[in-house]
Amino acid sequence: RVSLVFALLVGCQVTVMSDPEMDATSSRAPIRFEELDREARQTLSLDNWDGFRLEAQKAVSKAGSKHSLAAAHSLFLGTTLRPEKYIYQFGPTFQSEKGDVIFGRMGLDGSRMVRCVSKIGQASELMFVFNSERGSRGPPMTVVEFEGTTAGSDWTASVKPGYQPSVPTLEASVSQMVAPSFHVGAKLLGLLPPSNPGMMPPPWGSATIMSRYTKGDHTVNVSYERGSDQENMKPVKHSLKATYHHKATSVQNRPRLNLATEFEVSQTQGVPASQGGVTSSLRMGCEWFFFQARVQGLLDSTGKVKSTIQSNLYGFSAEADLWNGDYKFGFMLQVMPQEPPPQQ
Repeated sequence: RVSLVFALLVGCQVTVMSDPEMDATSSRAPIRFEELDREARQTLSLDNWDGFRLEAQKAVSKAGSKHSLAAAHSLFLGTTLRPEKYIYQFGPTFQSEKGDVIFGRMGLDGSRMVRCVSKIGQASELMFVFNSERGSRGPPMTVVEFEGTTAGSDWTASVKPGYQPSVPTLEASVSQMVAPSFHVGAKLLGLLPPSNPGMMPPPWGSATIMSRYTKGDHTVNVSYERGSDQENMKPVKHSLKATYHHKATSVQNRPRLNLATEFEVSQTQGVPASQGGVTSSLRMGCEWFFFQARVQGLLDSTGKVKSTIQSNLYGFSAEADLWNGDYKFGFMLQVMPQEPPPQQ
């Protein structure tokens, strides 16, 4: 729930401010490992909510200033994301002229989130993330992460030490541009022994390799991950995932229609297939960009259907779990007053 709420609050701003033309796949610059499947992930990731939602943001800095400072408020009413049926968070968003970003949020329930990104030169950056949420039982759950990223002419590399609840982590990833249309990458995640002796020792971590091939308006990703199965408490789990993304219309035309699909097969060692040792999932999604609106739809093999409509003023969300008969609907208003232009 904590991660979902944070994703909802941040995802709204990303949706409104992003432009599909900025996600062109014809760039000759190397792509970070986390962004190798960015097109399909963007199409298949929906910002769903339920109940009433209000997003308000007001610029604090003067128009034409070199630095941008804004105050943001987020309000959820009648939502099932929290037992209290409401969420309220507020905080600043700062961006400097060279691209440094400071993003902070604080909630009435004691939740706190800070994210800082600092640019170093043209190809490197440092990021710090702090997220603290109250636990359902016991002390608050705190996540701290540091990440350093750098890039060369045809490669990228990043290191991310972190601390999840009672479990230190260390993650490293690299990517290589073999050709302008073909990238490969690998990621290693290590989990250190927990600080609480009463906890069950965590698995050793995970290893992931991924490839990306782009030709025109078509992008294909294939990844393999060897990790752990937390649900069955097994140390080894193999996952094979393939995604396909297609820009159904050219970048210059409006509206722009993107289609994406994802197929994943997982196998857990030591668990028979009849007991869930072998699972598979299929997701299909689309997004349609208008001049000032974005429409998304998602259908997966678990019987869930999701849809969102977002513009600069309002938004609608619908989610249906057909197998369990669960239906959720939401409405959103966005209030972002503009500063008057400076007088000449």
